[in-house]
Amino acid sequence: MTATANIYNQVSGVNNEKVVIDGGGLITLDGGNARRILYQNTCDSNLIWATSTCDTQTFPKLTVQNIAFANGLGASSQVATGGLLGGGAIYVSGGTFSAYSIKVTGSKESHPAAELAQDLAGGALYLFELSSPAYIVNSTFQGNSATNGGAIGALFVSSVIINSSFLGNSATGHGQNPAATGTTGGGIGGAIYNDGNSYSLNICGSTFANNTATELGSGAIFEVVNNLKGDLVIDQSAFSGNSNVGQVQSHAGIYVEARDKSGAAGVSITNTTFN
Repeated sequence: MTATANIYNQVSGVNNEKVVIDGGGLITLDGGNARRILYQNTCDSNLIWATSTCDTQTFPKLTVQNIAFANGLGASSQVATGGLLGGGAIYVSGGTFSAYSIKVTGSKESHPAAELAQDLAGGALYLFELSSPAYIVNSTFQGNSATNGGAIGALFVSSVIINSSFLGNSATGHGQNPAATGTTGGGIGGAIYNDGNSYSLNICGSTFANNTATELGSGAIFEVVNNLKGDLVIDQSAFSGNSNVGQVQSHAGIYVEARDKSGAAGVSITNTTFN
């Protein structure tokens, strides 16, 4: 890729309702360690404002399938000038997002060494304020890195992840969120970082192996639902070799604050192994 591919909200005055990018199992889009590969933002005027409520509009409905993304870079200049929060390979704000049989490798979110980076996330994919849950199916995320969420970062987004693999991704920041004094923040969620209100994360038939994070024992997953109106549901999955360093815990590689209720507190883990 010599430039980032942009998803426009309108084309010739017509709403861009549905976009499907299908590689037929033959194509890899490579950012060359120099640029983000794919960008959708319903509130970016450069992509044409299509509605008066850009943050809640239901389109474009973006689907990527049977395709690979490699060596994407959500560089510091893109973050600073566009108000973006990450997404080394793919950034999606508004509309909807689905991924079927994709592979994302070697992608990262980058920022200057001294920049406050507590909110930056998603070495492979960043999702923000979608109008419906994101779906990720039969996909692989391997060797991606970011301040938080080595593979996926999400804010105010529910996600459904099925039969997918997260292998060797890393959250490289330090100091958590909000950032501890003397740090730039981050280091949470080696594979997945979630934050915001009223959202849930559902995972089935998936593998999390050898992902790392520097904080909160969250080598695999970090999920905090700030208003405690959300859930973490994991079924028929396997976790192995994910880091458990940092304060709070020394097991599992998952840190979660979910629904405010007695008992399971919004967490359901069934038919799943941890090693």
